[in-house]
Amino acid sequence: MSAVNNKWSFLGYDLRNVFRSVRSALGELCHSPQSLLARNLAETVRVYEAGQTHFILNNKVVTSGPAHSEALVLPDDQCLCKTITLPESAEDDLENFLSLEVRASSPFAEEDTRFGWCIIDRKAGMLNVLLVITSNLLVHRFVQSQDLERDLNNYEVWYRSDVACVEIFGYAEDERRVRYTRRLKRFFLLCGSMLALLFLLGWLPVVFKQAEMQKVAQQYEQVRQAAQPAVQLREALGKKREIASQVSTVNAQRYDVINELERLAVLLPDNAFLTSVDMREGLIRIEGLADNASSLMQLLLAEPSYSKVVSPAAFRKEGRSGRERFVFDLTPQIVAPEVLE
Repeated sequence: MSAVNNKWSFLGYDLRNVFRSVRSALGELCHSPQSLLARNLAETVRVYEAGQTHFILNNKVVTSGPAHSEALVLPDDQCLCKTITLPESAEDDLENFLSLEVRASSPFAEEDTRFGWCIIDRKAGMLNVLLVITSNLLVHRFVQSQDLERDLNNYEVWYRSDVACVEIFGYAEDERRVRYTRRLKRFFLLCGSMLALLFLLGWLPVVFKQAEMQKVAQQYEQVRQAAQPAVQLREALGKKREIASQVSTVNAQRYDVINELERLAVLLPDNAFLTSVDMREGLIRIEGLADNASSLMQLLLAEPSYSKVVSPAAFRKEGRSGRERFVFDLTPQIVAPEVLE
């Protein structure tokens, strides 16, 4: 016995209680007279009592309604009624408890006993259950005493009290229950279909957007592959343009020796002559003699071809000739040529 209990135990909790709780919750949702589903999907029953016709819906008498089932109401002298008070915690196993109560309270043989029950109210965590017990023999005798068009197999059997109407199980109520189960299935199928439709509607924009993104990605890849030669050509042209710019800059920093000598020959006055010319990259050093080295320096400074004229050494007057020896460092004005884009 302990091995069986351990099989259904998880972390010290009996899983069978979970199953019973779920089953009880589903039963309460679908079959309780107070549930929203039962109030909207349950079927009205036409009942005959003492020559009068009534209508019962969810264990309550109603004025009228579409009825597909017919029932007979047993008189009080054919039934044993009993009100039982139970805690709400016993609701999960209510059917088994009431079966035991019927066995203990029924004065009839077990195979002849018929019963029904319904919850009449809930107060302060307690359930009040109306239990009705009768016998199949008494039901048949009552039916024989009535002037009925059909036999008992076509009728349900009910008991009507001041607080509620109780269905006696074991007669023609199965057909009504089957129809109610079909309506429940259609309802849940409709709800499931609506949820699936809402899910699909929520995913449709995502699917379309994903397809659109894939299409855009494919178009981008096609354009990228088509533009690959042009991109490579542009990169090559960029590299060549950079090389051309560097070459132009280097060429601009160089100067023509003959042109520079001709410029100096034009600039220098007749009383000045050069003894040395040293041309380096970006610098021209000239040495020579002049009657007035300062005037010569002013003349060179006024020449726009030179951006800078400095004298690294002081002027020195030669004793024999009386002229001044000079040394000038000339920085040519470099104009970089334009490079075509």
